[in-house]
Amino acid sequence: PLGGADLSAYAYKGFYRDPAMRADNFTSPTTISHFYPELAVYGASLQKSALGGVISAEYGYYDSMDDRSGKNPGIENSQSKLLIGYQKAFQNDLTIGLQYYGELMSRYKEYKADLPQAFFRKKQLHQYITLRVTKLLKYQTVKLSLFTFYSPDEEDFFITPEASINVTDNMLLTLGTNIFTGVKNNTTFGQHHKDSNTYVLAKYSF
Repeated sequence: PLGGADLSAYAYKGFYRDPAMRADNFTSPTTISHFYPELAVYGASLQKSALGGVISAEYGYYDSMDDRSGKNPGIENSQSKLLIGYQKAFQNDLTIGLQYYGELMSRYKEYKADLPQAFFRKKQLHQYITLRVTKLLKYQTVKLSLFTFYSPDEEDFFITPEASINVTDNMLLTLGTNIFTGVKNNTTFGQHHKDSNTYVLAKYSF
C-alpha cells in the first residue's frame, strides 16, 4: 500500500502467444516460416478508493525484442498499453463501471515505411471504451446487466445485454444477446456484424 493505494509492479520475459512471419522478401516472398518472437513486458498497476468508488490503473510496456527497430513487418512492434477504470456501487443494488484501454505502437514511422502495400496497416493508437451496468432485483434473485465495447478509432461496437433469474436455489435461467456492429466490415467487431446472436442458458446446480 502507498498513500491508501494498492500498488504493484511486474516483469515478464518470454514469447508472443501468436506466431510471427519470417520471409525472404515480404514484397514477393518465395519462402515463409512462422516462429514465436521474444517478448519482455514491464508494468505496474494501482488501485485506490476515490470519488465514492474504486479507481484502478495499469500500464505495461511490451518490448518486442526481435524487432526493436520496428522495421520488420512480420513481427509486432513494441507498444505501450494503458488501462484506466472506475467502478461505483449505488443504492438499490446498482453498479456502474467504466474503463479506457489504449495501445500505442512504438516506431510507427518505421512500421509504415517498411510495411508492404498488400498488408493491412494498423493505426498507431488503438482504443477501447467499455461500460458495464449491473442491476439486481427481487432480493437479488434477478440480475440485469449490460456490457459494451466501443472503439473510437475503428468505430465499432460489441454490445451484450443479459438477464438472469434464480428460479430456485438450484436453477438459473439466462437470456442474452451478442450484438456486433461497425462502420466498416474489416474492424475487430465490424467484421462479425453477421454473427450477432441470442442465447438461452439453463443451469442446474446439485
